[in-house]
Amino acid sequence: LIGFVAVGTMPTIVWAAPEIAFSPESVDFGPVTVGAQDSKVLTIWNVGTDTLAISGGKLALGTESVFDMIVPDVMLGTGDSINVVVRFKPLMGGIQADVFTVETNLPLNILAQRPVVQLVGDGLGAEIDLASSVLSFASQGLGASAVQNLLITNRGNDTLRVSDIFVDDVRFGVDVTAFDLGPDIERLVRVTYIPDSSRARIDTLHIVSNDFDEPMTLVVLDAQETPQQVGSARISLARSGIPFPQVGDTVSVSFTLTPNNASIAGVELFFGYDP
Repeated sequence: LIGFVAVGTMPTIVWAAPEIAFSPESVDFGPVTVGAQDSKVLTIWNVGTDTLAISGGKLALGTESVFDMIVPDVMLGTGDSINVVVRFKPLMGGIQADVFTVETNLPLNILAQRPVVQLVGDGLGAEIDLASSVLSFASQGLGASAVQNLLITNRGNDTLRVSDIFVDDVRFGVDVTAFDLGPDIERLVRVTYIPDSSRARIDTLHIVSNDFDEPMTLVVLDAQETPQQVGSARISLARSGIPFPQVGDTVSVSFTLTPNNASIAGVELFFGYDP
C-alpha cells in the first residue's frame, strides 16, 4: 500500500509494510533433565503497517532437532499477535541449540534478514562411561581368586546413580553394588572370580544406572581355563575286561591318585571312545 503525507506543499510517499517481532527475541529453556520435556510460549507480533502473512516455518535441524515448534498459517493485522508453543526434550546432556525460520510475506528488500528465532536449552543428565567392555580372568588354581578392576566414569553434567551391579554366576563377585558419581568423577569396581572347576566360563556383568539412553550397561566376563595344581601327585589308569569291546559290552577302568604330600583341590576325568 502507498500513502501520501503532505509536508508543507510537497506530498511525501509512505510505504505500508508488515514487520515481524518476537517476544521473547530468543527462547532459552535453561536446564532440563534428559528425557523430560519443558515448554515455553513464543509470541509473534505484526508491528508493521500492513498485513503480515505467516505460512509456517522450519527448524534448521529438521527431524533431528530436540526442539518442537509448529507455526500455523495465519494473517496478522497491524498490532495483532499469535502465541506459539515451543517444546524442548533433551536426549543427552549439554547445551543444545537450533534455529526456527518463519516464512512470511515480508518485502523482498529485507528478505536477506529472514525472521528467525534462536532456541537453546541445557540437557541435564548422567552419562556412564566404562574403560572396558570385556574383563579377562586367569586364576592360578581351583579356589584361587583372580581380580580385575573396572573403571566407571560419569561423562554427563548430572549425578550418575548406579542402583545395582550383578552377575548371574556366583563364581563372580563385585565389591560394591550401588553408588553415586558426580560429573567427571570416576570409580573403580573390583570384580573377583573364584573357580571351582577347571572349565572356562563366560558371563556378563550388569550395571543398572540412571543413564537415559543406557539404563543397563553390560560387561563381558571371560574366565580362562583354570590349570590343575597337583604338585608331585601321580595319576594312573588301568583297564580290564574285553580287549576289543563291542557296543553294549562293559569295560572296567580303575583310577588311582597318589597325592605324595601334594595339596589337591579337585580332579576331573574325561573319557573318550574311538570306534
